[in-house]
Amino acid sequence: MSEPNNFPTLKALVIFSLILYLGSVSFLGFTIKELQKTVNEENEEIAKLNDQISQMRNELSHLKEKIHNVSVQPAFSYTEIYEMIKDSVVVVRGKIVRENPFFGKEYASVQGSGFIYNYSGTIIVITNNHVIEGALNITISFLNGDTYPAQVLGR
Repeated sequence: MSEPNNFPTLKALVIFSLILYLGSVSFLGFTIKELQKTVNEENEEIAKLNDQISQMRNELSHLKEKIHNVSVQPAFSYTEIYEMIKDSVVVVRGKIVRENPFFGKEYASVQGSGFIYNYSGTIIVITNNHVIEGALNITISFLNGDTYPAQVLGR
């Protein structure tokens, strides 16, 4: 009896194993190369982010310096402000004529506030238009009680 010749089967098995091995090595090499490329790209992104963080830290440091260098002016109290401007605040009074269908003309008082302003050497009072609109006998009263007649110069 003769033994069957297994050489072609063994040869085919070795060739198949060699092809499988080379294919696996090639695939593994390609995969490693792609992974290395991805790692390099991620490292570049990390480096960019680290640069941005450094820049932001520098900017924050400069902003902190600016904040510490700001001088704060003391706030005025309402009393202090009032003391500074009280002599320039006035009461503006006047009379307006209203038509009453039953009683004819009626006079009503109007009153508002204003302030003194030196306009090119001329002392004027600035007030809201609704205080003086259509008003007659306009007067200006100061804090000390002095009262003076006034006229409308402009609107």
